[in-house]
Amino acid sequence: MRRHRTLWFVAATLLLLMFGVAACVPAGAEPAADVEEEAMMSMEPAEEQVLRFAPCCSFRWDPATGTGADYYYGAGLLSALTEVVVNPDTGVEEVTCWLCDSFEVSDDGLTYTYNLRQDLKFGKTGNPVTAHDIKYTWERSLRVGKWPLRLFMFIEGAMDLYNETADAMSGLTVVDDFTLQVQMIQPAPMWNRWSTGTPMAVCEQEQLEAGTAEKHWLEDGGGCAGPFQAESFDPDENLLVLERNPHWPGEPTKLDKLILQGRLPAETMLIGYENNEFDVVWVAGPILSEILEPDNPLHDELRFWPTQNYLAQVLFTDKPPFDDPKMREAFIKSIDMDEIIEKVMRGRFFKLKTLTGGPYGPYCAHHNCDDRPGLTQDVEGALQAFAESRYQGDPSLVEPIRVYAPPGTTLGDRSLLWQAIAQQVYQVLGVQIELLIKQRTTPEERELANVGSWAHGIQALDPQEAIWPLWHSDGPFNDGYLKHQDPQLDALIEKAQAIQNVEERMEAWKEVEDYMYSLYIMIPTYLDSRYFLVKPWVRNFELGFNSRLLHPDEVWIAEH
Repeated sequence: MRRHRTLWFVAATLLLLMFGVAACVPAGAEPAADVEEEAMMSMEPAEEQVLRFAPCCSFRWDPATGTGADYYYGAGLLSALTEVVVNPDTGVEEVTCWLCDSFEVSDDGLTYTYNLRQDLKFGKTGNPVTAHDIKYTWERSLRVGKWPLRLFMFIEGAMDLYNETADAMSGLTVVDDFTLQVQMIQPAPMWNRWSTGTPMAVCEQEQLEAGTAEKHWLEDGGGCAGPFQAESFDPDENLLVLERNPHWPGEPTKLDKLILQGRLPAETMLIGYENNEFDVVWVAGPILSEILEPDNPLHDELRFWPTQNYLAQVLFTDKPPFDDPKMREAFIKSIDMDEIIEKVMRGRFFKLKTLTGGPYGPYCAHHNCDDRPGLTQDVEGALQAFAESRYQGDPSLVEPIRVYAPPGTTLGDRSLLWQAIAQQVYQVLGVQIELLIKQRTTPEERELANVGSWAHGIQALDPQEAIWPLWHSDGPFNDGYLKHQDPQLDALIEKAQAIQNVEERMEAWKEVEDYMYSLYIMIPTYLDSRYFLVKPWVRNFELGFNSRLLHPDEVWIAEH
């Protein structure tokens, strides 16, 4: 296991250097000077090797059931403390086994056979990690969660299980205790890269079955395959204590324990951090705004990582005025996202330059997403398109443009985003946007909107996951929301899906993206990031995409 983690760490480090992430660090989050770093590296390990971490206010403890923010604030960390069958995709290395000794893919690309390692054991029971556990875990993920559908969708029988017309995935076959066969309904060249997502963490069937509606499966200890196991879990206090897995092969982890505290108010987390009750805490909103100021005492302890969680605005092409392509073009060309990111978001988020997310993964490794223009304001082009639309450049003829956004005052609130967009569109086109700020909207109200927000988090680092679910006519998130139908776009997506070679596949996805830009159906807005306060004595704490702890077995606590 150590050699796989080392490869992953080296590859991830190279990837970050390729993308120049360090150059993107906001003024309030620069790393410490080299001299200080060398001094920190010389510190001796503390006697108590315990990491106390408050990841976020919203943190579900089951990788299968988290949705939305749960994945990207917390479950990414939890999944990093477990193991999946093959290693996470970095975009710069071949897929290798973690829980398996080897795997084979049939010539037609429909059958994957995994030969599991036989020296891996679950921490709670000491039982071996078997193909039965993998099958049960994956099927349970699809039964109890919505998001895993994007990862399992090409396995034979996955949709039947998801729609509750079957109680198992027919495409998962346990050949023997240590051999699992996966049958696809169509070739899925990126399956091995998709199969590293949070819901794919392998947990022990015996432990999962112990969970009920009244009692969480972690309460008496347990967990998934990995270097750590659950010592205890208190669902009322949202407190999970992990300890070293005594049965895990290879060198033991440097940490004895990880204490994860969820669902605390941001102010409480900050007070706990200042009182040394926590070693690492997640920060956002007004607190983050304060710490970003250079004269804040905590400024030098603030660190950040970009994620694959992005926000985009979508224009409903089945409703006026955006059923007119020229009106869509005029609307989108009116927006200056650079100004919004700088002045409204104050650098809290990164401008989204592609429709595929970023900056991790093979797409940006191949195309260098930093050089992509993203959404660029074009006032002359906007006015020309408006004049060529059926509205002939007359704002009084434009049907009402209604946008619903939740209230708030923190950086990144959609209400602030849309206030800025509305001002820009009015300045360029003279068209007004009716911004309706509500915490919750009814189905009737949503039906009146002709613009919507789409938050999407990528689990598998492939453009397929960002584009297919929402923009293909048969995509699971298209029906009933966008109602967007375009046979040419469908054909381009299907072409890209079928390509095995990674470089050729990324070129095909660029063709998809360029065509989508020409349709003016989506406003890429911003890419999220995660900010954490990290104590100086926490060593080797490095997060990857979606808050994944890159090398948990290397984290340690220095004397302090």
